[in-house]
Amino acid sequence: MNCRIGFVFLLLGIISATGFGQRHTEDLGGMTFAGTVTGGGEEAIADTVLFVGCQFASKHFGKSGFPKACYVMTNTEEAIRFEVESVGKESGTVRWKGRVKGEEMEAIALVKNREGKTIEYEFHGRKLSAKGE
Repeated sequence: MNCRIGFVFLLLGIISATGFGQRHTEDLGGMTFAGTVTGGGEEAIADTVLFVGCQFASKHFGKSGFPKACYVMTNTEEAIRFEVESVGKESGTVRWKGRVKGEEMEAIALVKNREGKTIEYEFHGRKLSAKGE
């Protein structure tokens, strides 16, 4: 019986050491990404996305009336996924859904204006900074 228990702990140690089944454990807080927003029939627009504490902010969408908002993050084996919804008093709602993999971030932003029209945007960017940098 003791041999079986020892074998199980040995096997768990090997699996842990090889990284098998490990998930990303990073937190997005403190990271900044620079990139471009495309969509909505507009030219590509430079944007900077910030994760400050538990808050998400887009400089471009901030200028359009969408304030910082809390994001929800999920670590997976392939990437860090996030979702956030920001409601502007006059501008409507923007829902972001994206992922961070290594130095790259990609996301879809769905803007629903006060009239009910939905416009889809894409963000593609690269990490500028992270916590402690």
